[in-house]
Amino acid sequence: RPFFEGGRGPDSEWAAYEPVYASRPNAEEEGGEDDPYVVILQKFLTDEEADLLRLLNSATVGPPRGYDDGIYRRIARRVASLVNSTTSHLEPMEVVRHPPGSARPRIAYRHNFEVDGLWRPAGPRVLSLFLFLHDDGGDEEGEGGGGLGFPYLDWLRVRPRKGSAALWPNVRDGNLLEADPLTAFEHFPPQGGEEEGSVVLGSYVHVRLHNWTDASSRGCA
Repeated sequence: RPFFEGGRGPDSEWAAYEPVYASRPNAEEEGGEDDPYVVILQKFLTDEEADLLRLLNSATVGPPRGYDDGIYRRIARRVASLVNSTTSHLEPMEVVRHPPGSARPRIAYRHNFEVDGLWRPAGPRVLSLFLFLHDDGGDEEGEGGGGLGFPYLDWLRVRPRKGSAALWPNVRDGNLLEADPLTAFEHFPPQGGEEEGSVVLGSYVHVRLHNWTDASSRGCA
């Protein structure tokens, strides 16, 4: 909790990103004392950075050919600073795409905690940051497409705003080796979309407990 609470002060590094705490533990609310943090960073990327990240392919292992390597690494350093870590603990950015013409599955919940991370040298994914690379095109009443939903947090919905980001833990506050089931989530399909190609929803950066770069270089991340 000190990690997330430290970002609330006006003098914190997070202040520049205009954080909004969409979910946080609340001892005064019945059943809310164990609620995980979900923090929306309203201004995390510039429009230029968001546009360039859209060039990445799904499951990329680093900046692709022709990509501005300097901007990619600048964003990675920003993420590392945000989570009080180093870039060696970050997995490469991974763009999430919505296939053209595909409908929302009946059961679409997923979780970024991977059990095999418990015995791998890099450890589990302790935090996830999702970078929104587009606006939802919705109206003031909240009607639009894309975004994230957290069904076990009273159906919390995070609307996409180009350049914003959502940060949440994948593990329990008191045990970094145990998944927090409340941070299961789903991606909502975009409104409309592109008929001839997939639609970019955003980009993930997962933070590992230990050095991911070293483990990856040894083929055991």
